[in-house]
Amino acid sequence: MTVIIANIIDLIAACIQVFSGSIKQKTKILLVQIVQLLFQGISMLLLGGVTGAISNVLSCFRNYLCYKDKLSVFWKILLIAASIAMTIVLNDQGFLGIIPAAVCTVFIIFMDTKDP
Repeated sequence: MTVIIANIIDLIAACIQVFSGSIKQKTKILLVQIVQLLFQGISMLLLGGVTGAISNVLSCFRNYLCYKDKLSVFWKILLIAASIAMTIVLNDQGFLGIIPAAVCTVFIIFMDTKDP
């Protein structure tokens, strides 16, 4: 039953993600993505994907900082370090457990580029 609930929550997250593609303002995109990432993080926790859930929480915080124009080099380094550290500590899925941290790192590095 937990798997079904987690997949329904993940479906909602996917629908929100698709919807965010139609939004043109960066600030609105960031807010909608925060909601999407929270849903996806809950789904991952229910399915046992701890590193993915942590990556999503860090991504929510990253989006919030970017929304407030506070995503400095300091925060980027701190978020990347936290993502990598949590992955090292909590990863029990081998290579698959590393992928969320890698994705989180790439997004953090390029989050505030002026010409996406």
